[in-house]
Amino acid sequence: MSKKTIYDIDIRGKRVLVRCDFNVKIRDGVIVDDSKLKKSLNTIEKLVSDGAKVILCSHLGRPDGKPVPNLSLSIVAERLSDLLECDVKFADDDNVISSNVKEMVYYLEEKEIILLQNLRYNIGETECDDNFAKNLASLGEIFVNDAFGTLHRKHASNLGVTKYIKDCVIGHLVESELREIENLKRDVTNKRVIVLGGVKIGALDIEYMLNNFDTIMLGDPIAYDFLKAQGHYMGGCSVNEYNIEKAKEIMKLAYEIGTKIVLPKDIRGIDRDLIYKNIFVEEIYEDFRGRDIGDETIKNFCEIIKNAELVVWRGTVGKYKIPECQKGTNSILKAMKDSPAKTCCGGGTTSEIAYTLGMPLDYISSGGGALLEVFNGNDIPSLNAILDKEGQVSGEQKNLDILSLEEAEEYLKTLEEHVELSI
Repeated sequence: MSKKTIYDIDIRGKRVLVRCDFNVKIRDGVIVDDSKLKKSLNTIEKLVSDGAKVILCSHLGRPDGKPVPNLSLSIVAERLSDLLECDVKFADDDNVISSNVKEMVYYLEEKEIILLQNLRYNIGETECDDNFAKNLASLGEIFVNDAFGTLHRKHASNLGVTKYIKDCVIGHLVESELREIENLKRDVTNKRVIVLGGVKIGALDIEYMLNNFDTIMLGDPIAYDFLKAQGHYMGGCSVNEYNIEKAKEIMKLAYEIGTKIVLPKDIRGIDRDLIYKNIFVEEIYEDFRGRDIGDETIKNFCEIIKNAELVVWRGTVGKYKIPECQKGTNSILKAMKDSPAKTCCGGGTTSEIAYTLGMPLDYISSGGGALLEVFNGNDIPSLNAILDKEGQVSGEQKNLDILSLEEAEEYLKTLEEHVELSI
């Protein structure tokens, strides 16, 4: 079922809590890439135009439950003010939510905007703490999830709050991302290829990908566990022994399903002499540390991309921050640009590289993990909690629209005991 959006509800005069993804890159106190902010403008401008009282919230970086000055969202509030050409108030409170913040929200007028402090200053955000979720939910009468990049997370600001706000919908960005992915899956059913790098096995559900892609190409560092599982000596390459058995299981399942897992033939790396060299997998020695895919692997990957009908890319195939290790990633990106296939990439670093190099892919997603979760058809609780067009919820979260009178009265009684419903 399609989900209810900001275009399906009446928001005039209502306090609208909006979960955004303002996890921007900041260098020396300056936002170096504001593309995530710009992608949120359609939703914010729609809410303001319709007379809502807008409360924005987001995370920035990983402060691990404590205030970190250089991860404050104050700089984001300033940039948003410029982009929106209006004043975006900033609730500068390291507790994120307090009586002072609630008072600021209480006095918001229609069409005014306030941005909360970094959600991850409070450990309750990433732990989906119920008390934090209740306090956050008490700020809004309507909840809008417009943070596609964190859609797959089970956090207080995108999942926890949905238990305590009656009307939960998605914003323009999330709606457009879901539509793009749905179109890709519908339009391309054969020769689907995915390129994975930048993470280890534990960070990906490769098993789910086996049924959605015909070919899976693996780069640094995820490929090393698979090569080790095949019996190769990996020297100083980053290998997690705990993942070897899982890699074997995945390769066995891929063989049974008929999905190809393509691993590097050669690797670019260094040894104790700190001289970069290209060697075949069979030649890896004790001190050798892989940093990128090698020249033969690049040729092989690019040829597969050339003959594909859909290419999805998630994660650099080498340690891209090192200039000597950018060739693999840049070559794959160029091959995608030149390919007749539909092309898509997602993830912070991946998307940034595509934008920086000016590579016009068909679709650049604002999320990496979320892109794969949605494409694979995985269960996403925060999305389940959003009302369908028909007024139903797909997950376990209760909504007053679908409760009996007796259930609604009991539910409201519970809320009144635990949540400050008005501020």
